[in-house]
Amino acid sequence: MFVYNYRIYDRYKIPVTSVAILADNSPLWNPPPFQYGMWGSTKGLDYLKTKLLDYKDKWLYLENHDNPFAIVVMAHLKALETRKYHLSRKQWKIGLTKLLYQKGYSRTGVLNLYAFIDWVLTLPDALEKIFLEDLREFGGCLYFQ
Repeated sequence: MFVYNYRIYDRYKIPVTSVAILADNSPLWNPPPFQYGMWGSTKGLDYLKTKLLDYKDKWLYLENHDNPFAIVVMAHLKALETRKYHLSRKQWKIGLTKLLYQKGYSRTGVLNLYAFIDWVLTLPDALEKIFLEDLREFGGCLYFQ
């Protein structure tokens, strides 16, 4: 991140803000700012951080927000939560996919966000087939036919 920050500044000569989105599953992990140096000289980068786990208690906020990134965060949180619970994961995958339609995203928006949901909420093959059948029964899912 330090290298990218400096290279952008060096090329464009504009201020750069670096942001780290922490998608880990540890509530306590919080990386320190980057810093290096020797003989009393230091160089470093302090950056903004947002931890996706912090949104676990803000589910209603995410659910009611129109920003597509809210869906991304919701899918990520449910992927962490349902890692070992395939039936629950299938239900969340269906619910989040339906939410794409309820929010009124464009066809491209639905397909792009669904690609992310499908990537993070993977299911065993047999359960994926059931998921797709359930999805076809939902009349709003015209984009997947």
